Amino acid sequence: MDAESRQELIRRRLFGRLLPRVHAVDVWDGAGDGRPCDGCGLPVTNRQRAVEAIASRWLSMYCHTRCFDIWESERRAISGIATHEKPPGPPPQGSLLLKGGSLNRQSAELVERSRVILARSRGLIGKSDGRLEHLPHRPPHA
Repeated sequence: MDAESRQELIRRRLFGRLLPRVHAVDVWDGAGDGRPCDGCGLPVTNRQRAVEAIASRWLSMYCHTRCFDIWESERRAISGIATHEKPPGPPPQGSLLLKGGSLNRQSAELVERSRVILARSRGLIGKSDGRLEHLPHRPPHA
């Protein structure tokens, strides 16, 4: 698929709300595993780089790195956010963000808890220094 077709497809999926319109709060990348890309629909093979992004508690996406970059660019264009700027003005009342654009303490804790739950569901455990490691294999109880 050429770059222009890929960009148009991702733009249509954003407008159709088939892809998240909010920024990714956590992103992992690695080798593809054959699942279809949420951006272009083609499989992400093990010879290609894949990105798995968590956009909120209920929204995630899996795609080629190229599709992720296009999604980020198109998402910002739809939102009217330049790639080098933060959204203009103060955050809305009750926002998860503080004035400087960082998460408030309660929101940061919620994001961290979500990250830990997601990691554990994938067989990973969070270390105190922020790294993730695989859980040791435990044989089933007899």
